[in-house]
Parts: sequence; C-alpha cells; structure tokens
Amino acid sequence: MKALIEYFKTKKYLGFILLLISPNISFSQTNTCIIKGIVMNTNSKELILAKCRDDLRKSKEIISIVDGKFEHKLSYDQDEPYQLVFKDSYENAAWRTTVIFPENGEIQVILFPDNEFDKNEIKGGDLNKEFSTYYKERELTFYEPRKKIRSEHKAIQEKNLSYDSEATKQLQLKIDSLKSAIYKYESQYIKNSHSTMAYYILYRHTFNNDKIALHFEDIQDNYQILSERYPNHPYTSFIGQKLASFNAIKVGGDFIDFTAPDLEGNPITFSNQLKDKITLLDLWGSWCGPCIRTSRTMIPIYEFYKEKGFNVIGVAREFKDTNALERTLEREKFPWNNLLELDDQQQIWLKYGIPNTGGKTFLIDQEGKILAISPTADELTKILEREL
Repeated sequence: MKALIEYFKTKKYLGFILLLISPNISFSQTNTCIIKGIVMNTNSKELILAKCRDDLRKSKEIISIVDGKFEHKLSYDQDEPYQLVFKDSYENAAWRTTVIFPENGEIQVILFPDNEFDKNEIKGGDLNKEFSTYYKERELTFYEPRKKIRSEHKAIQEKNLSYDSEATKQLQLKIDSLKSAIYKYESQYIKNSHSTMAYYILYRHTFNNDKIALHFEDIQDNYQILSERYPNHPYTSFIGQKLASFNAIKVGGDFIDFTAPDLEGNPITFSNQLKDKITLLDLWGSWCGPCIRTSRTMIPIYEFYKEKGFNVIGVAREFKDTNALERTLEREKFPWNNLLELDDQQQIWLKYGIPNTGGKTFLIDQEGKILAISPTADELTKILEREL
C-alpha cells in the first residue's frame, strides 16, 4: 500500500502545481464565520459540521458541546450551506440535518434534539433568514395535505389492507400528487429567487434519479439559469455532471471512462481493461454491506465464465485511508482486480450518477455499451449465456 499512498501524494502535488500555473484559476476570498450555539434538552456532547455536499464519512469537523454551549470558527470561500448534525445521532444512523449558511461575521444557533427539530433557530445572515422563511412557508403550505395523507395511511395500516387494494392505490396517487405539488412549489421558488440558497434547493433536486426522470427538463432549465449566474460555484460542476450522467448511464448507453489506481498505486484506465470482454463494473466500498453481499454472489459466475470472455473490475470507494479495504479484501478474497476511489478524487460515483449511494454494478459489452444495471446473479447468468 506504500506505493498507493505515494500515488495520491503525487496527484495532490501535481494538482497544486497546476493550480499555481493555470491562468484560468481564480482564487476565492476566504471568509470567517463564528458559529455560536446553545443546545437544549439533550445530553449530546459533540456536533458534526460539514459542507452539505460532503459525505460525512469523508470530510467533517467535530465541535464539542460544553455545558450546553458550543462555539466554532469556520473559514469558508463559497456561499454554500453546511450541515450540522448531532454526532451520537449520526453514529446511530438516525439523524436530522440542520442547514447553516455561513456569514462573514457571527451567526447564532439554537439546537434541539432531533425529535424537536422544528424548534431549531438560526440567527444571522441574509441566506439563513431566506432559508428559514422559505422552509416555514413551505411547511405551512403543505401541512394540511400531509396531515390528511398520514391519517389515511394510518387507517389503511389499521385495516391491514394489502398493497394492491383500491384504498392503497388511491392513497399512492395522492402521495404522488403531493410530491408533484411540492416540487412545483420549490421549482417556482428557484425561478423567482436565483440566490445561492435557491441553488441549494436545486442541488437537492438532483439527489433522486426518480425526481430527475420526472422533472428533467425543468431541472435542466433551472440549472441553466443558476449555472450562468454562478459559473464557479461548486454546485455548477456537480449538477452538470449529475445531469450528464443521468442521460448517459442507462441500458443501451455508453460507459464513462475513468482512471484510478490499483492497490499497488499504478494508474489504471478502465477502458484498457475491457479487452474485448463483457465486463461487470462493480462499484462498492468496504463500508457498504449490501455491496459486499452483491459481490459475493458474483464470485461463482466469474469463476465459471472468466475463460469464456467475462471479466469483473471492482472499484472500492474509501475515505481517508485503505485500512478497512485491506481487511475486507483479506476476508472476502474477491478473485478479480480491484481499483481504488479514495475520497472521491476521480468522481467516479458522480460520473455514474450515484454520488449518494454505496455502490452499484454495471454490465458493459465489448463495444462499451451498457447491457444491464444492477443485474442479479440469475439475470447476469442469463445475459452471459446469451452473449458469450
């Protein structure tokens, strides 16, 4: 693994040199925000602070809570929101996120436990005020429809009605209608506001591929407006890549090439590994239990078809170091080559449209066309029997 560490050191060094010599790079001004807070009705001792676009496994700051109070000095260079989370809630995999827009100066925060989330307050900064007003008005607008749907859902549960009952189908139609109404409300806000707070709403719209499928043209229109207004904002590149991958990554579409290091630190270009074989691209991580279970089901298929023109290339998405990956590979003994995506340096998950997902598999033919996405072992076997 030493060679692998040297690989990433070299990548970071070269990136720094390119940053210095590039005439097109603009340096953002660094601002300082003092976050002062009070925590109510909880014994939590620590908070997690990270950018809303960052995975909490990858990049975060820990803030101590002392006698129900906390203070943190945050340096930032973009008007983008941060997420504030109780550390113990995050570790229990059941947390709610308080969104904060940093202000050059001081903001004040009052936090309640997750079950009293709506009591939270953020004071200071125009964007925090805008977000608070927007959130409260949206919740008020859809309070009654949500209340009615919750009541109907409870009644269906009490009657133990089946999924395909008429009452359940009618409720699903109402849920879909409400989701559509909420989306239209949010989209109209984006069109009217054009602020970086509105950009955050658009960013949230791209989390869910089903939402993108339903509202692709409208999301694209909103993106065009805001990307032109904020060309250097980090959401511009993220959303642009997400929309591009949504169009490209589908059955019948072309794979997207990338280069990532193997476990010895050698840079490997994925397209060079296809070698006239049908290849299963297995995007996974040592922390993703479902991914590992899926990979296990592929081992006998790989062993049976590897001499007949089938290959598997794994890419492990890891954070900070490769310690957990090494232990997992030692335990699982996957028989195919694995590459490394450390701290999303190659943006492979984003390129394949799954930035907020543990992993996924993509079956790619000899011409680079995607044959299947997330095939089961049985589905994969049937395809290989047909194609090989």
